[in-house]
Amino acid sequence: LGLAYVGAGRMKEARPLLAEAIRRDPGNAAAHLYMGSVEGFAGNVDAAVAEYERAAALDPALKDDADYLTGRLYLSQGMDDEAREALRSAAAGRDERVARLSRDYLGRIEPGERMGASPWRLTGYLATEYDDNVTLNPEDPAVTEFPSTGKSDLRAVGYGLVRYLPLMDANGILGIEYGFYLSRHESLSEYDLTGHLPGVFYLWRREPVRLRVEYGLKYFDLDGADYLRRHEAKARLSVGKGDIARTDGLIRYRDDHYFGTTDRDAVEWAVGVEQQIYPWRSLDRQITVMLEVADRDSGNDYARSETGIGVSYFTDLNATWE
Repeated sequence: LGLAYVGAGRMKEARPLLAEAIRRDPGNAAAHLYMGSVEGFAGNVDAAVAEYERAAALDPALKDDADYLTGRLYLSQGMDDEAREALRSAAAGRDERVARLSRDYLGRIEPGERMGASPWRLTGYLATEYDDNVTLNPEDPAVTEFPSTGKSDLRAVGYGLVRYLPLMDANGILGIEYGFYLSRHESLSEYDLTGHLPGVFYLWRREPVRLRVEYGLKYFDLDGADYLRRHEAKARLSVGKGDIARTDGLIRYRDDHYFGTTDRDAVEWAVGVEQQIYPWRSLDRQITVMLEVADRDSGNDYARSETGIGVSYFTDLNATWE
């Protein structure tokens, strides 16, 4: 039952059951392996690694899994050197599935180590949103064609992103991407949006520093009519440990055309702090709560401070699809 709780992400409930299993049978390698995941979820890195090592020592057949899980744990903590060593060991093991997953995670540290991994990436999400005052509010308040409706509505939102990564080496990643956005309102269909978002980017990373430079186009139609055409160039500098807590600085230039006539351009800078919390996480799935505080200045005497909270669900398709 303790193993099942870990698989479901119910780590607090799994801990006493696994501890009891280990007390009764200290040679239970699987219990030690899963206890490592419990300790890792709690942030006890040393204890987690000790459990993984104990599992591998008790049952050599679990060594590949133990190395892979150790590497993922180190990677989540921004400990790239330790993660690299563990993942390389797992990638060289006999378990083909674990080796493939390890190569993919190695690519997050050293893109050149993907070792034949596909350059194609596909991500997406579906969501339901509620807005108590539906409006299309561009970042530049000088654009006056967007009155607030004063009406509330429910909408369905979908977004898909395809990326092609022709260059992945020790210096970074070059990517070409195309995104598709769709929103449909329950009542206010005149506010339905359809968007096409092609772009190109380069990501340079040397932990704890990341720099992403990109250029993109955004084409949005509003209820079937021309709404927004945007050219955008931006650079984002991010400093932090792993993906848990980061401080970002952003500078962006955009040239907007609303309804094909209203022309606006602006330079925006922003500084923000992001903190991620994981209230539920299993080996290949997680729910993330993201807290973000930022100050922005978009020119035209328009500055604002923002505080946001978001909730997302992530599943590792490589881990769940065979």
